[in-house]
Amino acid sequence: MSLERLEKAEPAALVGLVTSLLGFLGLSAADFSTIHSAGLAVGMAGTQALFTRSAVFSPKSVEALDAGGLRQRLPDLLATGSGFAHPDEPAATIGVLTLLGGFLVQVFAGVEFAEAFVSAAGIAGVQTAATRARVYPSPAVRQRAIAGVVEGAG
Repeated sequence: MSLERLEKAEPAALVGLVTSLLGFLGLSAADFSTIHSAGLAVGMAGTQALFTRSAVFSPKSVEALDAGGLRQRLPDLLATGSGFAHPDEPAATIGVLTLLGGFLVQVFAGVEFAEAFVSAAGIAGVQTAATRARVYPSPAVRQRAIAGVVEGAG
């Protein structure tokens, strides 16, 4: 599977993989131990990717819905969900929860407060921003998708 096809089919998983690698390298360069760097980067990025993946629409899934004759219903399907699993900003919501979890795990493991916050915020923030730009239903991406469907309908 090419990188482009993976990006289209599994954007949250791809961002999680890249973020875990970059987070590991960044933490290692900042003189964190190898075990701490790997555990934090892979744990946070993997958890965030798994939770985000099930709460968003990938570009491939939107195209499949559109190809299946659901063009008229697509704006409704991409509209705000209900409950925790599908909030209007699932990538950001899951990113904040991952930030809190990563921060607390480090603090309880004995990492200093500031270092724990910066490392958790860096990993969760980068992954949230990168994922949000590639999936639906974040408002900006959702509006582009709906506009594309409407333009394609004519």
